[in-house]
Amino acid sequence: MDKIEERIKEIEERNKKSNKINLLVGLVILLGLASFYFYSAHIQAEKNRQIANTKQELEIKALEKKNEELRALIAEQQVDSIQKYAVYSANEVKEQLNEIRKSTTNTQILKSVDSIETRVNTIKKFASDTVAIRYYKRKLDGDVVEKVIRGIESPHYIFDSIINVADRNKVNTIYYGDLVKKQYAEELALRLKNSGINIVNVKPFKSKKGYDWKKITVQIEFESTKVEDAKNNDWQIRLYSYKPDQRIKKRIESLIGKSGFKLTVFPDWEEKMSFFSNRPTVLYYTNNNSKRAEQIAKQLFEATKVKFNTSLGKGYGVSEKDKNNLFIIHYNGDPDSVSKSRMITKQQQPIKTDKY
Repeated sequence: MDKIEERIKEIEERNKKSNKINLLVGLVILLGLASFYFYSAHIQAEKNRQIANTKQELEIKALEKKNEELRALIAEQQVDSIQKYAVYSANEVKEQLNEIRKSTTNTQILKSVDSIETRVNTIKKFASDTVAIRYYKRKLDGDVVEKVIRGIESPHYIFDSIINVADRNKVNTIYYGDLVKKQYAEELALRLKNSGINIVNVKPFKSKKGYDWKKITVQIEFESTKVEDAKNNDWQIRLYSYKPDQRIKKRIESLIGKSGFKLTVFPDWEEKMSFFSNRPTVLYYTNNNSKRAEQIAKQLFEATKVKFNTSLGKGYGVSEKDKNNLFIIHYNGDPDSVSKSRMITKQQQPIKTDKY
């Protein structure tokens, strides 16, 4: 009897061990299956992500291609009637852009859509042969230029801006943008000549990134024909102002304009930015231009009695190409700064500083 009981216990012990082994094996298999499942899910998710990225890239490339087609269309049809652009933009581009907007929430794609739409709007604006006029008006011009332009029925000219420049020269130059027919600029020059405004230059704007407004603009200005001033015509000057004395600002514009530099005047800053110079400053962007910057500062001092420092700029927002022929004037007209500057006598010369 004892032997039978011992045998039963032995069998039970074996069964317990066997059950434990089976349980462990089952757990191992279950863990293996779970790992395989999660690994497969991860692989599938990665594949889905790659597919989504590929789809997004294809959509972006399609948009870029459409953008290039639009650019090519502008270049191809520039010689024809601009009316054709309206048909294209209204019937095809607008519909496609709306479809793309409805089909995606991707911000990068939507930005591309917005970029294309901006071009479409430019085309639509131009479809009615409307051309923007930027006019650097001289006193001797009187109101002749404005009367001539307002008397033209086609194309339809609108004054984008009229900048008064105080000097003794009449305007003599017309610039026109990429999307303006050369014929328009030449006809305008002829009308102005017949009205006593001697236009001697009709030139296309040089393409430049960040100045898209020039593409649909005619600019009327004065360019000096003097040898020294003609040399200055190869140089660009940008004028930025903060709390300016408008009389001094006009003197600056007049001096730069009379000297033949290519001057761009930007709207006055409403608040002083961190990068804006604390004192009136002429910025240059290559050491080779430091002497010329000092000459400009000296001329500004003589014309305004405001001391302009000179400084090697850090080049924020300035392309490598522009650094060779660009000066930026920071005219800080803050009362504290201006009052100190006016205390300087005529004998004092502009100083050079590397502070800003």
